[in-house]
Amino acid sequence: VAQCLGTCLLRLLPQHHGCAMSSLMVLALDGLAAVIGLLLVFIVLLLLVRSLWDPIYCCFVSGADMSVRHSSPLWTVTETVHISEHLVTSGSETWLQRSLTKYSRMVIVADGKRLALFNPCPLTDAVKADLAKLGTVDLVCATNCFHYMCTPQYLTA
Repeated sequence: VAQCLGTCLLRLLPQHHGCAMSSLMVLALDGLAAVIGLLLVFIVLLLLVRSLWDPIYCCFVSGADMSVRHSSPLWTVTETVHISEHLVTSGSETWLQRSLTKYSRMVIVADGKRLALFNPCPLTDAVKADLAKLGTVDLVCATNCFHYMCTPQYLTA
């Protein structure tokens, strides 16, 4: 498949009609075609793996029991924008759990005492206290399934 793709690409190159190509040149072009084809297959596989990473991570690696290993104090960017950062475990009892401790950042935007949370992190007592000082949560927006797993904590709090 890889060589076929590469050969098709090389056939698009301009050729000099009437010139005989040596067998060494044909062999070199076949080798180049195989390399180009392998690179294309590799790129497609990388794109496929990356596009499936979130569903795989959320369905098979993460769990509802994710826990916070470390929390940083609430960081105020501007008067209306705040950031809450944490290191969280995957929450799954698999052999991957220790290697999948990940960084989680929640952005909090305040409009008066109304708060919008983007990419919610696990709700800890410290986060709950920080949010209570800022106002009441009016909107929770999760941009991927990892953060979506944290939304029920904010909806019931």
